[in-house]
Amino acid sequence: MEGPIDLTLGMARTPYVEALFNGTVQPKGIHLTCEYVFSEGLDNTGERHRQILGGTLAGGECSTSSFLMVRTQGADLVALPVFLARNFPHRQIWRHEAATVRTPSDLAGKRVTVHRWNSTSPTWTKGLLQNEYGVDLKGVHWFTAEDDFEGEKPPPDFHIERIPQPATREKAIAMLASGEIDGSLDPYVEEGPGIRRVLPDWKKEAAAFFERRGIYPMSHTLVIRRSILDEHSWVAESLVEAFRAARREAPKYQTEDQIAHERWLQGFLGQDPRLYKLGPVERRTLAELVKYQFQQGLRSQPISSSRACAASRSTLKHSSLSTATDRPVIPTSKGPPRRRTQPASDASLLPGPAGHNAK
Repeated sequence: MEGPIDLTLGMARTPYVEALFNGTVQPKGIHLTCEYVFSEGLDNTGERHRQILGGTLAGGECSTSSFLMVRTQGADLVALPVFLARNFPHRQIWRHEAATVRTPSDLAGKRVTVHRWNSTSPTWTKGLLQNEYGVDLKGVHWFTAEDDFEGEKPPPDFHIERIPQPATREKAIAMLASGEIDGSLDPYVEEGPGIRRVLPDWKKEAAAFFERRGIYPMSHTLVIRRSILDEHSWVAESLVEAFRAARREAPKYQTEDQIAHERWLQGFLGQDPRLYKLGPVERRTLAELVKYQFQQGLRSQPISSSRACAASRSTLKHSSLSTATDRPVIPTSKGPPRRRTQPASDASLLPGPAGHNAK
């Protein structure tokens, strides 16, 4: 191994990476600097993504959907099998309390906001509406709160307009609360005056979705400049092992509610919900995300694992990046979790147009 090298990554400061921020865990051969403040308000996450995609940062926690888009366009970025934000989009379907919306299907033809058209969470939720609840996305009047990143504009056959100035996520929430729009598909919305969940028992719906489809959505993925791995191929494995170690430290920083949520996830996933690997569920899930990109007018070309993920690069073919040998255990009083041991192969990760290779 060469080194040490200096590396700065941007990411949300969560219990899963706190040990990297405070130095309890340090990646081998790397002097790591972690940054988490990039802008004010709810745009902090979007600004982080822009800096990663634009090359200001060497890498970090990035929108999975946006990464896949720029990777297709030839960006100097690759993904590591570290999915730093994963959850089910059923939790983020919102309505104004007076809107005639009682099920997700009722959002057909309504006024609905997403913060960006290609932001990963809304892409997942729009795909859920279309494929699970039969909503024609082209019949919805969409409102966006932010400009899409370069190269992510949807085609003109979708009815999309910006919310009035000041066009911010905060403004979109206020419009939902006042009834100026009927619904929202964003994870940062919270139930409050004028705002209700469309799926009060969203956890039941999410568990049934996973049992039926075997899909566990990821919103944010760890990415890094490809040129760094070209020069220092060992950095990929060093980072993955460090993020796994930080994950093992997470219970020290989690609240009881956060731990309880992980137990709920583990109950039907059959494994640690933060198991960093590129396994069958991850490949199937990424394939579904790309299918949604095709459906939503964002993509015209397929993408494969060898183009997107460092786990498939020949220089790393003998590493542990795509396997699940390092398994943290969530604190539980119900005995040890079930564990799955299938290693990932280098089969095609992401399909062609909607329906091709998609399950």
